[in-house]
Amino acid sequence: KYDDLLVAIPKYHAYLSSLGVVAAHDMHLATMDQIDAYRELDRRGDLAIDTTAFVNPRLLDDPRFVSFIASVLSSEASAKEDANPSPRFRIAGLKLFLDGAIGVHTAFVSKPYLDTHDHGMLRHSKDECVTLIKKSLALGLATPAIHAIGDAAVSTVLDVYETLKANGHDTNGWRIEHCEMVRPNDIPRILALGVVPVMQPNFHWDLDHYGDRLGDSLRLINPFRSLLDAGVKILFGSDGMPEGPKVGIEYAMNRARFPEQMITLEEALTAYGIVIEK
Repeated sequence: KYDDLLVAIPKYHAYLSSLGVVAAHDMHLATMDQIDAYRELDRRGDLAIDTTAFVNPRLLDDPRFVSFIASVLSSEASAKEDANPSPRFRIAGLKLFLDGAIGVHTAFVSKPYLDTHDHGMLRHSKDECVTLIKKSLALGLATPAIHAIGDAAVSTVLDVYETLKANGHDTNGWRIEHCEMVRPNDIPRILALGVVPVMQPNFHWDLDHYGDRLGDSLRLINPFRSLLDAGVKILFGSDGMPEGPKVGIEYAMNRARFPEQMITLEEALTAYGIVIEK
């Protein structure tokens, strides 16, 4: 597998570069083979784009990983600093999957799905999330990133982050991956915590396909306008569906169904991290 990764990663990076992508986030490193492959490619100068990685919680108990993280942190490093072992590859934090996806009815929602009458699922309890994040912070992994698609899952992430903030942790810059369905009363909580929703505008596709299961909860999907107007910083990604910002920008500008979802071209470009010269 390690040898396969040494071939596959540069090939994929070359493809991303051909789309104009200059940096990417690998959101699920689960083995030391993956980390070792990235480090070796970086040592050789064979990483075409900057890569920021987030790790599966199973690595927190892997002695090799614990030793690796300790070795790349300086004696002055604190839990607020990222593990930054090399110029083009770094590990920023822990990745947790809190719920699933709307398409398979596993996104955790407050109103039951109209067609199955259940609420989806949580893969971790609030207390489990708090424990895992504390463990990762103690290792020096500064930026938790929690996958949450359903509105009830997003609220649970905010409960977790509020608990950790109350325990003295600085939550500014901590992430909610996808953050797709957001209740209006959770937007002030996101702003107060300094949390960054990392969203996918191509998920506007869901507006056209999931009315049969979400009903009026469709209005909670991707409320970009409401978040920006409240002062929340949002970031965009593709989630590989497909890669690159082109499809997402088209969705963000032209597929919004409700005013709370509509944004401008400049706002979309900024969320993708594209520098706009004026």
